[in-house]
Amino acid sequence: EFALEGDPIPEDIYKIMSDSSVRSRSDLQRALQIDSVEEDGSNLDLNSTRAHPGQNLPRGRRSLVVDAEPAVLAECKTRTEVFEISRSMVDSTNANFVVWPPCVEVQRCSGCCNNKGEF
Repeated sequence: EFALEGDPIPEDIYKIMSDSSVRSRSDLQRALQIDSVEEDGSNLDLNSTRAHPGQNLPRGRRSLVVDAEPAVLAECKTRTEVFEISRSMVDSTNANFVVWPPCVEVQRCSGCCNNKGEF
């Protein structure tokens, strides 16, 4: 089923995406035959197919440019997480073994920590 928010993606776009190997924005532009994502979309009618045949919903042509914020690299931060230590993780064969404390706080990476010079 399609989500009620926004316009559904036209079936033609799904077909283009499944028939080609799109791994970057330039691959997507080539697959959709778009010269520039900054055009007004007059060369490409993304609303040419209907998600539900027989429905006559008014749709206008949309611009490919959306008021999008530029992507920003997420900072490498640590977050504290509670982790439960189960008996099977330590020694499930020893009946006299007690796990204490049963829960511990651990530091987890949050963001992009694989960049050089960070965390």
